[in-house]
Amino acid sequence: MAVNVTFYRGGVVATAIPAGQATPDALIVKDGSIAWIGNSSDPGLPEEITSLIQEAETVELDGNLITPAFHDAKIDALTLGLQLLDLPTDPEQALADGELQAGLRAGLNAAAEAGVAVLNHHGNAQRPVSELQKFADLTADAASGLPQVVVYGGGKLTSAAQGQEILAAAPGLAGFGPVAIDGDFTTGTAALEQRYSDRHAPQWSGDDPGMGELLVSESEIAAHLIAATQLGRAAVFRARGDRALHALVAAFEAAAREVGDDALRRAGHQVESADLIDATALSSLVLFGVTIIADPQAEAAFGGEDGLYAKRLGPVRALAMNPWADLITTGVELRFASHAPQRSFNPWGTVHTAMTHHDSGQRLNMIDAFGAHTGGIISLEVGAPATIAIWSAVDTTAYPLRANRGFGQFETVLTLPANSALANIEMDVQPIQCIQVLREGVALMSRHADS
Repeated sequence: MAVNVTFYRGGVVATAIPAGQATPDALIVKDGSIAWIGNSSDPGLPEEITSLIQEAETVELDGNLITPAFHDAKIDALTLGLQLLDLPTDPEQALADGELQAGLRAGLNAAAEAGVAVLNHHGNAQRPVSELQKFADLTADAASGLPQVVVYGGGKLTSAAQGQEILAAAPGLAGFGPVAIDGDFTTGTAALEQRYSDRHAPQWSGDDPGMGELLVSESEIAAHLIAATQLGRAAVFRARGDRALHALVAAFEAAAREVGDDALRRAGHQVESADLIDATALSSLVLFGVTIIADPQAEAAFGGEDGLYAKRLGPVRALAMNPWADLITTGVELRFASHAPQRSFNPWGTVHTAMTHHDSGQRLNMIDAFGAHTGGIISLEVGAPATIAIWSAVDTTAYPLRANRGFGQFETVLTLPANSALANIEMDVQPIQCIQVLREGVALMSRHADS
């Protein structure tokens, strides 16, 4: 009979506790859920817990840290895996089902090695949508030994009927898109309300590319929103410039007149980037319950007074970009993505980047930055699925939790890596090694701390 109870002891467990209380060093996983959290040296353990410990397989943590596993809000796991296996990534080059599955598994294994147990896979729009359903089916059960894959795709909708056809081939699709509303700042094509600082106005009449470009109309955005909402799915957009975000807000208002505010909120729509969001767009997106998928690695690469953003926009607008602290204070659901394979997996590096924003007023604290990369799950709790990551031993700090996170009015703390443990991080280096990651108690990967 397979052991379904595991007793982890001698570590540091990231769970919310009253300030001043000793951080728990142990937990029990039973049938895929967390059955107990506490201190292994406690002489007064209830009989039911001592019985579980006697029944359990014991794992010595040797000071390792246990946290909720990471959730990557956007990657292309298939392309990543195909690159790792040196297989063709061009959708026009036909691959056998076995090669596709091997590519996906390679991408998912790379995610697991970084401590990721749940990820949002955004499929290449040129690939058949039926592939997405295969990927969702492959990882639907934790017994697969793979991270959970939430699939998005299907492109831009013009009607609910079109979406129904797509869902017939991929009923597990969580959302439609992404629909690109504008370009990006690196090419000067993100749509702005005011001209790019490094682009001069044309001397003669004709097209003026100096304010970027809207790739879709407000009516097209609204049609996509309405169709996805009617189908109970998320509409996913990518909008970077302020003009693109204003067009999105206008489309939300038009869609609300068609389907209602409540239906829009229930659908859980998403906006990637939202780099140059202002107070007007922010207040509207909060109203409609939109989740923003942010990219801290891009801020690290292009932000700052000498960075590309400042060159393109000037120092004032550049400093206003990516106001993550304002988003969280206002109540926006903020989620972080690696965008692999465009960038490498480094969840702790992403967390640290959010804590060291170029604008000191927009730097997140450890709790908020960590929560943005774990799907909002910051604390291990009894009864919750044992979707957890075990990390090599590091210096830790007990960080205070805000009462509005649901932990009551008393002073409550959560133990996570100390700032000093991440201080010298680079995005291509893992500052903390993932020893093991579990999905509902099933090990997705394991390694020795010194391997």
